[in-house]
Amino acid sequence: MSFLQELEFSCVAEYLSEDPYNTVVAIDSKGRIIHCNDLYLRMVGVSREQAIGEYILNVAPHSRMIKVLKTGIPEQGYVFVGNGKDTIAQAFPVKKDGRIIGVVGRSLFIDINDAIEFANMVKTLNHAFEHARNEARTIFDFDHIISKSPEIQKLKAFAQIVAQNDCTVLITGESGTGKDLFAKAIHSASPRSNNSFIRINCAAIPEQLLESELFGYEPGTFTGARKGGKKGKFELAHKGTIFLDEIGEMPISMQAKLLTVLQEKEIERLGSEHAPISLDVRIIAATNQNLNQKVQDGSFREDLYYRLKVIEIDVPPLRLRGNDINLLIDYFLKKLSERLELNVKSITPDARSILNQYKWPGNIRELEHTIEKAMLLASMENNKSVKSAYVDKLMAESSFGLTIESNNNSLDLKNYLEQCEKNRIIEVLTRTHGKKYLAAKILHIHPSALYKKVEKYGI
Repeated sequence: MSFLQELEFSCVAEYLSEDPYNTVVAIDSKGRIIHCNDLYLRMVGVSREQAIGEYILNVAPHSRMIKVLKTGIPEQGYVFVGNGKDTIAQAFPVKKDGRIIGVVGRSLFIDINDAIEFANMVKTLNHAFEHARNEARTIFDFDHIISKSPEIQKLKAFAQIVAQNDCTVLITGESGTGKDLFAKAIHSASPRSNNSFIRINCAAIPEQLLESELFGYEPGTFTGARKGGKKGKFELAHKGTIFLDEIGEMPISMQAKLLTVLQEKEIERLGSEHAPISLDVRIIAATNQNLNQKVQDGSFREDLYYRLKVIEIDVPPLRLRGNDINLLIDYFLKKLSERLELNVKSITPDARSILNQYKWPGNIRELEHTIEKAMLLASMENNKSVKSAYVDKLMAESSFGLTIESNNNSLDLKNYLEQCEKNRIIEVLTRTHGKKYLAAKILHIHPSALYKKVEKYGI
């Protein structure tokens, strides 16, 4: 290698070595070390004076850089032992004019335990991605609406007929009754089922952002806007269905613009100087509010109300659905047992009677969360060996907010749940030596959720 080539390669190697978290070493065409960073020197246990100019195998006998120098084939993810510490490394050739003029090696992980944690993290993420993909592929048909009550059976039959045409649908009912399941089932049973189902919660987005979320914006419309602009939810739902959940919370200023979309079947992006964009979208809206009353008090436009209420589906509350509570108890026990890896087959008649007498103001959602909380508490106390009677007791208590005796103190349900959750997180973090990705996997929660709980409890 000429002096100029060596100088050029050395400059490149020096640039690459500016990494305080990974070891970096470079050799020339004769296998001599021409550059390395401080972390590499600490790893192999020599000084810079001892390393520079020395044959690589004299400094690091396990290095594969000479093999790469001879073959020109990169080595990926091999174990490199240096000064008693294992790392995962890679080495790749540096070529100029078709000739190999040297090799650069660097660590992928300083500590083998970091590699193991990363592998576990990737495995967890793969499960999350697979779950997300499965969720996206899931068809929410009418069989997902668990019920034997005559009222729901009639609604399902009616909704299946409604699904075959493009009329706008307004789904009403108390919070937690499953309005979103009806919306998804209607879409899945419709000729649009192969296209997008886009849901937007009108109550969850600030008023100043709602228009851009629904209709999109052009580049440079406002500070912080994406360079290429952004499509709105209506554009994303083209040829499919848009589900406007909590439509009763939509600001009055946005209601007029939505009415225009319903009438004209076209939208304009914020900041657009082009012609309106024509759309082919079916609209399904849902609310737990009395829109007729909101029309009377002036907080909801009358013309929009009648535009949305072409077909109305009113989902009855759980307390009016006959034996559905028993049906849903069994369904959630099976579903949650599989998800939480528990073995809860049933509950006692007394507990079932208590659950049937309760009015369930939160409807199906409250029932599911109640059973889930009871099962989690039972698994904490019994190390996943769950006794039916204990589940019964906890379900009754979590339903009605009764106190639970813990040692010598009487805690209300909320504090008791939080204390149990905190203790469990501390226990798992201790087992994983503070590695949160491993702890999140054991706890069956997303890592971001674990970070929030750690911060909440000051762990």
